[in-house]
Amino acid sequence: MLRSPFFYLLIIFFFFSCKEKTIAPAKVDLNREEAFKLRDLGITNLQNKNYNSAFFNFNKSKLGFEILKDSTNIVYNLIQMASIQQINGDYYGSKETLTEALP
Repeated sequence: MLRSPFFYLLIIFFFFSCKEKTIAPAKVDLNREEAFKLRDLGITNLQNKNYNSAFFNFNKSKLGFEILKDSTNIVYNLIQMASIQQINGDYYGSKETLTEALP
């Protein structure tokens, strides 16, 4: 039984279009480096008593580590943020931040 050449052409295109493509996550390494740089900058600002800048850097670093799912560094940043809040007299906010670190 002879089929149409369009049918064979359609089947050939079907098989060649089913290739699995893998995408390498290149931004993960950049996010990791950026998150560590922000954390180190936050530590430096905390030692220099620039609390607003330190809090901002720890928060940005925490968001970067959340993308990477690095729970240890997330908790570290949250503890540092809570200590900054406590220094500034925001005891309720400090308690909320520490509660966020529990899970």
